[in-house]
Amino acid sequence: MRPRPAPLRRCLFALAALLFTAPALADGIQQLRQFLQRTQQGSGHFEQIVYAPSGTATERSQGQFSFARPDRFRWHYEQPYEQLLVSDGQTFWSWDPELKQATRHKTGEGLAATPAAILAGEKALDTHFTLENQPDADGLEWVLARPRQAGGSFTEVRIGLRAGRIERMSILDNFGQRTELKLLDTQLGQPLPSDIFRFTPPQGADIIDAVPIPAAANG
Repeated sequence: MRPRPAPLRRCLFALAALLFTAPALADGIQQLRQFLQRTQQGSGHFEQIVYAPSGTATERSQGQFSFARPDRFRWHYEQPYEQLLVSDGQTFWSWDPELKQATRHKTGEGLAATPAAILAGEKALDTHFTLENQPDADGLEWVLARPRQAGGSFTEVRIGLRAGRIERMSILDNFGQRTELKLLDTQLGQPLPSDIFRFTPPQGADIIDAVPIPAAANG
């Protein structure tokens, strides 16, 4: 049997990746803050690779994403296995069609100290993270975000920007695994279908209500 992903952790990583563009400014932090002021929705394609502490790639996946601030998102893994992660701002669902299992989480304060908090706006960004500009690398300007509150599942998020557009995310977790995300074909500001962030479990699905997770333990 294939190993099951950790839907909530992957979703939070996915949410962190929904930072796409900002006008070109003096440094990465300013671009990131400008994005939070101006960008409300977007969609595109993603590629994700998870690396073990040894540096070996252990998982590769890709799919489609959409988001609308605040707190609405759709992260659809298409390959190598299908999985849907979606939030309407009130409820976050993870759906595994192979297992016919839907897990329901409450969208709220449990996301505050995670990369998902970046979607909440500039105040949440500075409330929950410390930010540092990093040296340019791979043709990108980099920003390092570290959670202010210890005890979560990750230690840092690196955000790579090119000409004001976020192209990469790199998340290091407490087990030494690094998740690398590339954002491709990003479209911003275009209208999204009104029902894209809603999910209704199919008839016969096994529905699980997740136990609330404290902010410091979320991931």
